[in-house]
Amino acid sequence: MFLHFVSQIIPSLIQCFFLCCFLTKGGLVAKRIEWTTLCQTSVWSIQKIFLKSIFYFWIAPHRNWRTKMDGDKSPTFARNFLDPLGDMPGPYLDDFFIFLKDSNKVNKQSNQVSHLSYLNRRGIDYIFTICARLKMPPDVRFVAALIFDRYMSVHVQEAHLFINTLDMTAEQKAEQWTKTQCNIIRQLSLRVVTAIQIASKDNYYHDSLSNAVTAKILLAVGSPFTPRAIIRSEMRMLRAIDYVLPFSPITYIESVLKTLDRYDINLEHPNVIWEHAVLFLDVMFSFLNEIIAQLQTNLANITSQTLTSRKIPVKGDWLLIGCSCLTCAIACVYGFERADAVSATIGKITSISSQDIVDLSVATIHFINNEHQEVGKGCDECTTGQEFEKRRYD
Repeated sequence: MFLHFVSQIIPSLIQCFFLCCFLTKGGLVAKRIEWTTLCQTSVWSIQKIFLKSIFYFWIAPHRNWRTKMDGDKSPTFARNFLDPLGDMPGPYLDDFFIFLKDSNKVNKQSNQVSHLSYLNRRGIDYIFTICARLKMPPDVRFVAALIFDRYMSVHVQEAHLFINTLDMTAEQKAEQWTKTQCNIIRQLSLRVVTAIQIASKDNYYHDSLSNAVTAKILLAVGSPFTPRAIIRSEMRMLRAIDYVLPFSPITYIESVLKTLDRYDINLEHPNVIWEHAVLFLDVMFSFLNEIIAQLQTNLANITSQTLTSRKIPVKGDWLLIGCSCLTCAIACVYGFERADAVSATIGKITSISSQDIVDLSVATIHFINNEHQEVGKGCDECTTGQEFEKRRYD
């Protein structure tokens, strides 16, 4: 950092030196330069030295830069759950959870049919990769995926209804719909990066993506668009989703994890649990349909009549998904017995059946063990994954 400061400050010093030499040698009269212009140039050079000194020695050390100014250190976005500064009083916490439950209920009802219908594994990996390259916090990638899905649902539906209202034959409508699909596919990169830009402004405002940076990203991925086109795309997406941004699923994980202390559930390493829960949430986003199929298979294999008739609506229920990710994380860090005990407390906090939480957790771990062993390499107990499942279903 000091070397960077020196490299920036030396040109200004050289400029002041030559200006002083120019004055002492009488070059002012020979060149017929006005005194006001020279004084303004000298004052501006001194101001630059002063401002750069303040920036590098006072402002820069206290900011968490996303650029590589101080080396290759990547910013850390882990939460400090042990800090009591952000604790919410009891009555407000109860009201907050009522608000979360109501919001989750509305989200579940509105997204039960079309939730993630326009996001396959390849699209989710595309969004997550861009956010990882830009070193965005985890909330940005999840919110961006939900914004993109909601926009595509509205946009495609409106385009389809508009073509149906046209006074054309069936062949002409089919041809027009083919052209519309080509335009939608051509603009997919613009829509994805615009969704990331909106999510960054909502969750990471001080280091959010500007239009110029967004244009550079699109150019890098092979889709050149002007900043003006990016602004129009941003406004169009906001109008399509009615200016209502979705909740980050991490909000449910963090709220429940922070509230466990009030129920005498003392977790020694809450930050580690949070990191594991976010990883499980990544798996949920990428393989949600496969995990739901695994859940249905597990429920179908149970011989009890009370359980075989159960159907767990998972899509759109981010409170249930967040609780299941948290339970999986506790199972990986502390073991399956601790996860069984904590899942009952999580059910009391969220008013969700602990049986549903554990069933979805078992399906997630079972899917990881059977299909994607590399995901669970960091957890010794999850690499086998049979103990939790056996105890749950026996």
